[in-house]
Amino acid sequence: MEEFIIKCQICGTEGPESSFPRRWFKKGRYELVMCRNCRHALQLDLKKKRSEKLAEHKKKQQEYYQIHKDERREYARTYFQTSHGRAIAARAQHRRRTREVWAEASLTGEQWKQIIEQQNKKCNICGAEFTDTLKPTRDHIIPVSEGGGLTFDNVQALCRSCNSRKSDRVNPQFLNNNLMKRKTEKKSK
Repeated sequence: MEEFIIKCQICGTEGPESSFPRRWFKKGRYELVMCRNCRHALQLDLKKKRSEKLAEHKKKQQEYYQIHKDERREYARTYFQTSHGRAIAARAQHRRRTREVWAEASLTGEQWKQIIEQQNKKCNICGAEFTDTLKPTRDHIIPVSEGGGLTFDNVQALCRSCNSRKSDRVNPQFLNNNLMKRKTEKKSK
């Protein structure tokens, strides 16, 4: 079978058909014939432009939120007072309760106090000291939505704002530190 010699429309290099990608890049209504190097460079350029555009869009969103923060909070508050908003909140609470029912729950009050003492009565993320006004909240290191339970190895004490910010994400730093620390303490007892 005979191979055709093709010329790249970008850099002008010539080569056999097999050295060119099967799918050629479409620009508008026209197909550009380009070699692998030119195609790769173009894809990198497009990826860079896309990420810059995304960063710019994210920055605009953050600026908008900062300007209209009170309005957005008021809208959310009033929305969750409507029947539709209450229904959404109820479904979310039901899903959470269902997950918690099936998750392992063996944390005792003594173990919770022990966790707080291990952390020197401080938030595990920001380091703020717990007081009467800043109370500790139980945070699942591996979230309930990911199969984590309410156990001694899977709970850490966080302040409310850090717990809300962490949401249902798994933070590998705390996962490794807490589990290793607690396992060594169990073995020493």
